[in-house]
Amino acid sequence: MIDNANQVLLDRKSQSSTFDDIGIRNKLQFYFGNIRTIVNYNFEYGQVDSLTAVLQGQLVSNFTKRQTHRFSVDFISDYKVYGLGNLRLNTELSYQIINDHFIKQQKNNYFSYRLASEIIPEFWKNSRFIISFADNYRHPSFNETYYSSLFGGNNLQGEKYKELNVGTDFILNNLSGTNFQLTYFSIWGKDK
Repeated sequence: MIDNANQVLLDRKSQSSTFDDIGIRNKLQFYFGNIRTIVNYNFEYGQVDSLTAVLQGQLVSNFTKRQTHRFSVDFISDYKVYGLGNLRLNTELSYQIINDHFIKQQKNNYFSYRLASEIIPEFWKNSRFIISFADNYRHPSFNETYYSSLFGGNNLQGEKYKELNVGTDFILNNLSGTNFQLTYFSIWGKDK
């Protein structure tokens, strides 16, 4: 493919491009009294070879790869609150390391967290009220990073978000167990 200004050329002579992808997920779960702790480790590796792209007469890349390590810990605790019902508190901490090798090598580190609570009231056992807050991120996908690098977007960074969710859901037994849900959420983005 050649654009009208002859600036971008994707070489299609070689159709032997390969995409390799592997992922490993590990999860350990511990109980300390009423606190359940879940430790996660995820590893992902992906690479594409034999991609030839020429930008303004120069070879841009013919080998791309991404390596991801994600560590997270969840703390979940359940309490009985007199006069209120059952209360569940959930905290998640996550740290992710992403190594990209496209035009240049980049290393990105992200820390995120999520705090949540859930109440199942004594007066209505078929309902629950939920509130959560998260400070999160979204790293550019493999395709977003590769194609933006063809047009000079070499410094594409992750998007950072803060989000708030407040909701309820309840089941009406007299309506054949119909489930109703009502949720309010708000997301504030940065670097998008």
